[in-house]
Amino acid sequence: MKSIIFLATFLLVFSQLGIAQHFCAEHPATQLEIQKGALLNQKNHNSKGSKTSKSSEEVLEIPVVFHVIHHDSSSIGEEGNHTDSTIFATLDSVNNILAHTSGVTFDNPFSGVDIGVKLVIAKQDPDGNYTQGIIRYVDPVLSVVYEGASAGIMRDSTQKTYHWTVQDYLNVYLVHILDVDGVKRSGVAIYYFGDGTDIPDIDGIVLAKKGFDYPSIFAHELGHYLSLFHTFESWNCNNDNCEVNGDQVCDTPPKQSATDNDAIGCLANDDCNTDTDDSNSRNPFRPIDLGGLGNQSDGIENYMDNVLDCHCAFTQGQKDRIRTYIQSTRKAILSSHALIPLITSLNKSMEMDFSIYPTPAKGLLHISIDKNQILRNVKVYSIDGVLMLESDKIELPTQDLPKGVYIIHIETDKKVFSDTFIKY
Repeated sequence: MKSIIFLATFLLVFSQLGIAQHFCAEHPATQLEIQKGALLNQKNHNSKGSKTSKSSEEVLEIPVVFHVIHHDSSSIGEEGNHTDSTIFATLDSVNNILAHTSGVTFDNPFSGVDIGVKLVIAKQDPDGNYTQGIIRYVDPVLSVVYEGASAGIMRDSTQKTYHWTVQDYLNVYLVHILDVDGVKRSGVAIYYFGDGTDIPDIDGIVLAKKGFDYPSIFAHELGHYLSLFHTFESWNCNNDNCEVNGDQVCDTPPKQSATDNDAIGCLANDDCNTDTDDSNSRNPFRPIDLGGLGNQSDGIENYMDNVLDCHCAFTQGQKDRIRTYIQSTRKAILSSHALIPLITSLNKSMEMDFSIYPTPAKGLLHISIDKNQILRNVKVYSIDGVLMLESDKIELPTQDLPKGVYIIHIETDKKVFSDTFIKY
């Protein structure tokens, strides 16, 4: 099958790169027509914003690996060389976005749903070895990504050089600068529409430092990776067939332009009054006398718009498109070996010049290494890949860890060991 591949770039350029506050702006409620109330009730069982219990549908897990590509002069925590804790915190924020944990509701009753998708740290590398899902590279050349017509030979070099198997991983590249035709951008992703057999090596998401500082930009590019277009995709109000026009999602109102980031009070305008043009039942905004909601404001809260400070929600239609896309085009990633925890036999540690005891552990966990080696670093991860403890000592306090299985990563001046232990 011949695939269709596009690049999608987040066009927002920041004037300030300081600490940013992301917020959801809740719009004042308006009196909805009887039809709108009925549709809202019909939709509520799928939306966490309705305060109902979580949907029982299966959450689709996607394994992600972060490739951190930085200058040799960049210490961890500087110039795009993000710390592990920052990366895990951002990942948690993106998963909260996907689950719509804010619970904010909107005039558009289809806006603000739990997508039923979760990004998880890859648990195995392509060779079947344990990984914490964060790989660092010193590369002063490829830490600057060039995209666009003027990029020439440098286009896509970062992705082609460092990618892991694109069928099995969501590759996220964290770089210092993303340059699109000489303009510094925040993020770029690949639209891929094929049968899943010919996904290109450049597949994935690239985020510059200024893009990774905002989880909503990560969520925006993830939307592109999962087949979503911009809500203003066609740059016009045409709505003869809502499954074909614009972003091809019927419950996002027609929109002809990206919302500027200086939108006052996150209040949407109504530049497009063509919501009712598609009178088919597939269009929830068809005329009221045909059972629809009628014309709506163009919307400003959608993550696939470009207004950063007002990003708050995906719609039910976007959710349906994403889940259908994952379960068809990207179905291989759902059975990736990267999702399977790598459990090493506890007895095997004795064969690797180190041991940990007691196990199961309740208080202090002791590490014993060969006397010819010097301990450099110890990290303890949950089975989901979240960093729980870090130390350079041979005794680890585990009393505050919840009960369960943990992965311990021990680095000496000569070797790196991984094993598991049980906390009770």
